[in-house]
Amino acid sequence: MNYDVVIVGAGPAGIAAANILVEQSLSVLLIDEQARAGGQIFRQPPKGWTVKNWLSSKIYRDGINELRKAEANSLIRWRFRTTVAGISRVAGAEPAFRVFAEDANGVCEIESRFLLLATGCHDMSVSFPGATLPGVMMAGGIQAFVKSQQIVPGECFVLVGTHPLQIIVADQILKAGGKVAGVYFGQPLSRFLRAFKAPATLFRFSGKFLFFLGCICRVLLAGVGIHFGRTVRRALGKEALEQVELMRLDSQGQPTASATQAVAADRLGLCFSFIASSELARQLGATVRWSAPEGGFLVEHDQWMQSSVPGLFVAGEITAVAGADAAMEEGRLAAFGIIRKKMGAQQCTEFTTQIDAVTRRLQKHEQFSTLLRALSDPEDIPKTLLKDEAIVCKCEQVSVGDIHSMLTDNQFVSTASSLKLLTRAGMGLCQGRYCQHILVRLIAEQRNIPEQQVGPYTAQFPSKPLAVAKILEWSPESQ
Repeated sequence: MNYDVVIVGAGPAGIAAANILVEQSLSVLLIDEQARAGGQIFRQPPKGWTVKNWLSSKIYRDGINELRKAEANSLIRWRFRTTVAGISRVAGAEPAFRVFAEDANGVCEIESRFLLLATGCHDMSVSFPGATLPGVMMAGGIQAFVKSQQIVPGECFVLVGTHPLQIIVADQILKAGGKVAGVYFGQPLSRFLRAFKAPATLFRFSGKFLFFLGCICRVLLAGVGIHFGRTVRRALGKEALEQVELMRLDSQGQPTASATQAVAADRLGLCFSFIASSELARQLGATVRWSAPEGGFLVEHDQWMQSSVPGLFVAGEITAVAGADAAMEEGRLAAFGIIRKKMGAQQCTEFTTQIDAVTRRLQKHEQFSTLLRALSDPEDIPKTLLKDEAIVCKCEQVSVGDIHSMLTDNQFVSTASSLKLLTRAGMGLCQGRYCQHILVRLIAEQRNIPEQQVGPYTAQFPSKPLAVAKILEWSPESQ
């Protein structure tokens, strides 16, 4: 199977790029792990389901229009419920890639001249005593149930973090018939009030601001308290979550001497920040940079969204977590970059007006994302939660104390990959997605070096678990 462009990720960036690419007669394959396009932000109900008032707010309108346009385009080829486990370069003069993917039928091999990675991001995991109890979830995981299917995955929820998304999730839980015991922000209220010092940005994005205010009002009217300067200390329960113990934080994010508070709940939703899913790009050797507020290790790119690997383009949250609107504009810019690469710069002057418009809109959305990051950056709060008994790598049961001891006993260790070899942290099913950022920051702090110098785990094949039987059954001749 050969295509001009393979796009990995059918979220906002991927679908926006596909819509432009097929207009220029490029053959495009869009691959996604989910059953339908849209990504997390435009997560659709399963086919045949009807969800009342699904994403009815005006802030979703542009994205849904882009989604419907892609779904209606017969020129786009789709592969859903398909996991990309690895990508390699194909030797030759032209930039070319071989994509190894798995679906219900087994492992397959797909070749393309250009590759666009729009793999998005996932919730940032945090470690604290009791974090491995059943019932402790990421806010995005809770949202996946309630957004598209109105399934409430629990009886009583407590939401803790620093990101405003937890207000939206609380509102969605309440609309679906669930109960929320409280929403807790680690940062002080004064940091949120800083937003009013940027009235021009608020005015330009008044639709989003009013949508968020509506969520706050509905949550408060439902009797749910929204608290600031508090965060989780530990999760309590015998076999599953029963209580969430909270502690007060000062303006610097450090615990105060105030007494702790216990709240009864069977679900704890964590919403601190997001981590870019850059594993596939790193597997190909693309250059990455570290930025904690923007999503960890991010893929560097030029003005056309091309990475340091020729022919490999990136768009969306793997370049910096900035939201769906910015992701769509980056997807469009990457599409024009691919067209320019294929046709030549001189042949693309007809797209100048469109490209200029995309660039202006992207700059506008980046202003909003910069403000949002300033308000929601967890800063040192996740580090405050770390105790020696807290589990960093849930797959391999490696604790914070294990990491500290290994670093103390092995002074030569200063990279994530070397510590991985000694502790097995990052060798589990998630391949380090959820422990990498914690481990990197622990090394950086203990060695007093920047996170960029520590570096990420070496990205290996497969990037996600594959069934051994399917690998054994696969051969290039069977494709």
